Amino acid sequence: MDGIDNFAGNPFRSAVSRQQQCAIDQLVQSTVKVHHIDEMFLQLTRILVQRFGTWIAQVWADRTIDTNQRIAELRALATRDILLPQHVLENHQLVTMAERILHERRSLFYLPVDHAFSPHYVALLKRQGLYYCVGHFSQKRAVRLPEENGTVDRKVPAALAVAFLLFFQHLPPQRLLAAIGFTLEQAMEAAQNSGLLYKAQASAMISANLSRQDAFSQLAKLIPGRAENAHLMRFTNPLAASVDIQDKLARRLYAVVDGRRSVEELSALASLTWSEMYHALRILLALERVRLYKSDGQVVDCSPLFNDKEG
Repeated sequence: MDGIDNFAGNPFRSAVSRQQQCAIDQLVQSTVKVHHIDEMFLQLTRILVQRFGTWIAQVWADRTIDTNQRIAELRALATRDILLPQHVLENHQLVTMAERILHERRSLFYLPVDHAFSPHYVALLKRQGLYYCVGHFSQKRAVRLPEENGTVDRKVPAALAVAFLLFFQHLPPQRLLAAIGFTLEQAMEAAQNSGLLYKAQASAMISANLSRQDAFSQLAKLIPGRAENAHLMRFTNPLAASVDIQDKLARRLYAVVDGRRSVEELSALASLTWSEMYHALRILLALERVRLYKSDGQVVDCSPLFNDKEG
């Protein structure tokens, strides 16, 4: 369930103390001055530790690696005890729990650590006196503040999904849970209104595009060679071997593959755009009609370069 709905109209405002509200107000006001959303998240985790009795406060955000893979990425961390061991603060069990919150979209829940983590990690937490964890899912639309001309870029991902993970020594009372829920949603709303969410999503999109450009850069230097196939050895005409390739672009590329020219050179020779070349190579590799080689003749595992859908 989306956490936004649970805080419509801020029904838990009355649970927030004056000191807590003062800290929230300072956080909201600061969002117009910070340059990156992680700065706001860090301030938020510190407030949770200083004002809400939290011993460990973490903010995780949903990050897209490619169209087939999403991960939970730690964006901010604060702790009451600076001597807490690193293997307690950074553990794969925390990644799993953050991914679970993001997947289930659960808003404001608490669990004894025994019910949330493996026995080994539970032992580590209890050794530090930590017996309860609180999780919360929140998602806000990445709204861009209009430019002077009133235009808004529609290409940036629409929303940012966030998982909050907090640890306590004692079971937090309902009033405190309500105050925490109110604070988290206030922070997300402030990030949305100030344009920080939009900037974060735009930055993520740029990073993804750079990764894709890097993949194309690596691909351009590789040399496609025709894969040996006994069934196809009956063809003596190099053009005849491409007849049974149904895709037009893949046939065009296959016809010029000679085992000497690079992907970049073949793209120019066959008059293929990069998008068309990428599409054609995917098909030929899937059909096992070509392999990719380095300039020294070493076969390349091309799966990392083709682990996303064509865009």
